Amino acid sequence: MKLPLQDVLDGIRKWNIVRKDREKATFYLSTARFFSFECADKGTSKYLHAYPGIYEDKLYFFLIPSEFDSPNSTAVADIDAHINATPVHIGVGNGNQELPEKEAQERIDNWDNNVKKWIQIQIDAPEGIFQAFAIPTDYIKEKVAIPYDADFALRASDVPASGYIADLVIVDKELKKSVYYDTVRPVPPFAPLEGEFYLLQLAEN
Repeated sequence: MKLPLQDVLDGIRKWNIVRKDREKATFYLSTARFFSFECADKGTSKYLHAYPGIYEDKLYFFLIPSEFDSPNSTAVADIDAHINATPVHIGVGNGNQELPEKEAQERIDNWDNNVKKWIQIQIDAPEGIFQAFAIPTDYIKEKVAIPYDADFALRASDVPASGYIADLVIVDKELKKSVYYDTVRPVPPFAPLEGEFYLLQLAEN
């Protein structure tokens, strides 16, 4: 789904308000389960930048290949041509390295069972709740658009006060068996590995 750049930036701005508000963050994240995406135009990008945003009062993710998410790579007027918007599917619960199915399911279960508590703690941490994710494209198939699901998850960690780091478990929907990838990085707390997360800069102006 394509949206005008202004709608994308407005959505990112709204998320940056939501991520600092306990009640609103809980409202949008406590029932978030996954979003689906395709990437047929990754070019030379090593990552897909995935930005949460609020559009029509719903949680969306805006995805853009990292090579286009920079002021040096494309004119601002053309950047929206590379952005795909996808809604987050809701429910009431339930790189290169392949993640064992058991561990992947544990991370997804952590989200289902602990997301409300995680929000309450994480919102006061220095880095707060995520502003974006960096999804490696090494395993993303080229030339044809292959569907993937990104399941919300929490990965156990000794670093943050909450005991978890936000995660996305990427599932290749084309294969007969599910394949999980252990390569997604939330931003923050991690710094981006490629690109400048230019949409964040535009949204803050």
